[in-house]
Amino acid sequence: SNNNRLYAAGGPEWNDYGDDSEKDLIRSDDKAATWTSLKSGSGFPSIITKITSIAVNQLNSNQVYFTMGGYEQNRKVYYSANAGANWTNRSGSLPNLPVNAIAVTSAGDMYIGTDVGVFYRSSTASDWIPFYNGLPKIPVTELKIVGSTLYASTFGRGIWKTDLASGCVSLITVTSNQAGRIFY
Repeated sequence: SNNNRLYAAGGPEWNDYGDDSEKDLIRSDDKAATWTSLKSGSGFPSIITKITSIAVNQLNSNQVYFTMGGYEQNRKVYYSANAGANWTNRSGSLPNLPVNAIAVTSAGDMYIGTDVGVFYRSSTASDWIPFYNGLPKIPVTELKIVGSTLYASTFGRGIWKTDLASGCVSLITVTSNQAGRIFY
């Protein structure tokens, strides 16, 4: 949505135990010629374990999300609607495990890969729900949305794919044998 805007995270002590003052989330609005720190934005976490993933809404580059690894309770997923000026904690009741990856639809629906699988939160929901769809409870290292399919790379179990979440149908009539899994 904006070819000039980039987001990045890093620092010289980029691990779970490094000095927080040297870790940063930054934004460039001029193709990386200059950078602005986003740590001073209202709602940005005071403790940065490790920023593991950044996602930007494909239709609006002001909407940015990031995830954190580590074991800091309730510090897993953050969202900004204004390019990092203000942040909202979207961690909800996620388990206290590292979040490794995030993928976001243009509608703002979020999928995160954790050390125990995938979780989903629609843009209108108040909290996360497990989104396993047959995936074992294993670390998910990366997520990618292509069309209406979510792809998840895993640690040791290959790449998995599933349809994106959809609303519940009001009536299901089964007229023949069914195969596979569909969760509502």
